[in-house]
Amino acid sequence: MVEKWKNLEDCVWKRSLRTWDKNQLNEIFSLIQQISLEERQDSIKWSASPQSYSSKKGYSIIMGLDNSGVDEWRKIWNYRIPPKILIFLWKSFHGVLPLKKLLKERMTGVLDSSCSLCAKDDETREHLFWDCQTVKSIWSTFFDWWNISRSVTQRNGNFFQIIRLVKGTELKIAWSTSVIALLWTIWIARNKLVYRNTKWELDQVIWLVKIRAFKWLQAANKRNMGLENFWQVNPRGACLLFNKKHRRMDYIWCNSTVIGFSDGSWKITNGGSKRSGIGGCITDLEGNLLYIFSGPCLANSPLEAEREALLFLFQRIKDNSNLQGILTLCTDSKIVRNQ
Repeated sequence: MVEKWKNLEDCVWKRSLRTWDKNQLNEIFSLIQQISLEERQDSIKWSASPQSYSSKKGYSIIMGLDNSGVDEWRKIWNYRIPPKILIFLWKSFHGVLPLKKLLKERMTGVLDSSCSLCAKDDETREHLFWDCQTVKSIWSTFFDWWNISRSVTQRNGNFFQIIRLVKGTELKIAWSTSVIALLWTIWIARNKLVYRNTKWELDQVIWLVKIRAFKWLQAANKRNMGLENFWQVNPRGACLLFNKKHRRMDYIWCNSTVIGFSDGSWKITNGGSKRSGIGGCITDLEGNLLYIFSGPCLANSPLEAEREALLFLFQRIKDNSNLQGILTLCTDSKIVRNQ
């Protein structure tokens, strides 16, 4: 049998072979030719594992999966996201989305495999969702929204590596949901361009990503409506504020009627320049959002950023006559609090 299976021409097929059929068969023939037979009793062995063969283990090897990938998928399937979005994500990861490059390989009559967005390279999964220059600008704005360095766009766009960029259980759920919303929005925008000739705009795409991610998190009881505006400008802050709502009643003991949260951010970029910003909000004891702010500042250190955020919050409360009662100011800086 091994001697007869040397090339495609030695075999008779019931139908004409497509390009991808021939590629797979050539790989099989190459493996068969590596078999060396000996005159002894045959035995069955499973070289990939000392244990007996299982379809689960075989599938993992064929797809190049490891245990960490399986664990990540188990978490993702548990996300409260519409099933069709999760199926889209699974198809994308396994390379079976109907992209032009794949359609040209598997179907006759498909001549164009160029990217639907830039028309410069073949439309593959890696190109459409990561390498395309049109999509790169979306990822850069997306990373800015989450306060993540744009240098990440220079790396390999591996999905699991991207969702591991943010640590912390609650933050990671929100971040992963946002990444999935971005991939789905790119796919929808691509299809609208192909089938309806609908041009897309960067601001519109990013806005849809924010709305979709927030709605999915809200359906999973991970957000409330009062934080939607805050989520639009500061997703990390919205995550932290939402988690604090479960402890909001802790402030009743001091007879507080208004609670203010502030936070400052400061860092040195790769180019050596300084970037800083402040943000915060004011709520009542029921969690209703009364005021929200976020923007850049001129702080020269992390401590100055924290101080500016708290002072800005205090000034807004002082200037607003509608905020009456006992105020509790909250900051995560022990130094500023002691001062």
